[in-house]
Amino acid sequence: MAITSQDEFGELAESFNRFVERIHTSIREVASTAAQLGEVATRVVKVSNASMSNSDQQSNRTESVAAAINELGAAAQEIAQNAARTSQQSSDASGLASDGQNVVQQTIKAMNELSGKISESCVNIESLNGKTANIGQILEVITSISQQTNLLA
Repeated sequence: MAITSQDEFGELAESFNRFVERIHTSIREVASTAAQLGEVATRVVKVSNASMSNSDQQSNRTESVAAAINELGAAAQEIAQNAARTSQQSSDASGLASDGQNVVQQTIKAMNELSGKISESCVNIESLNGKTANIGQILEVITSISQQTNLLA
């Protein structure tokens, strides 16, 4: 969000920008972690495949290797599920940040409109004040004429 003022709204916008940057940094870190998890999952699958080919050659270890492969598969599945949840949470956080930015922009717009209306009201009040002063002067002239008329009568 572009910062165009140095007042409280400018500070609010600057704080919001820092907040959004932190969210983006977190999202990038989560995405990086998800990518690393994907690489780990790929490596786990490769290790599982290598273990399976070795199990044919090592018949006496077949049962222990099969159990290890099942555990690795479950771990890979859990990693994939965690990565999917992380991706969804990143998407949700990005949406919330966008919604928050929209709310701030709408608030700033409404406050700017309110400021304009207040300025307009001030101009109208000053004009009314001037007209009231003119009416007061006219009343003084009328009162003076009335007093002079009473003296003549």
